[in-house]
Amino acid sequence: MEGLSISTIWRLFKWLPGCVLKRIFTPEKLSKLIYVDLRPRHRQASMNLCEVPRFELYFQIINLSPFNVELDRAEVRFHCAGTISKTTSLMKKDLIPGQFESLYFDDAVHEGNANFISQNTDNLQPSVEIDMEFNCKLHNFSLKSGRLEGVNINLINMRKNT
Repeated sequence: MEGLSISTIWRLFKWLPGCVLKRIFTPEKLSKLIYVDLRPRHRQASMNLCEVPRFELYFQIINLSPFNVELDRAEVRFHCAGTISKTTSLMKKDLIPGQFESLYFDDAVHEGNANFISQNTDNLQPSVEIDMEFNCKLHNFSLKSGRLEGVNINLINMRKNT
């Protein structure tokens, strides 16, 4: 048993009948087998505070389950200096077992939020939340990240305080 890899164990599970797999792999268990976080290298988040303010976020997702899953949709909330910017994506992305995937989100920042962020750069406290819906042959399931803190934000085109 010492030299048995995780992928071999997952393959053994796939031979079980669907009714047994559904009992073992509940929607809650499947959601715990999807890893999502901000990407660890390079730029995680940026906010461009130019005339048309925008934000960008980069995530990584890993399918740790033994099943193919499909990311159906996602909603992201970006908290910065007490403001919240949201975006929704209806992109569908297939993830095979063990697959690493990068996800990119961007959207507009409300003008009032951009002004407030520019005036409060000493207390940004950036964080993100992501809610995702997945499809799988066993169950459809959702994943809520909770608040991911410690975001390294890159502020671009800072506005002058007036």
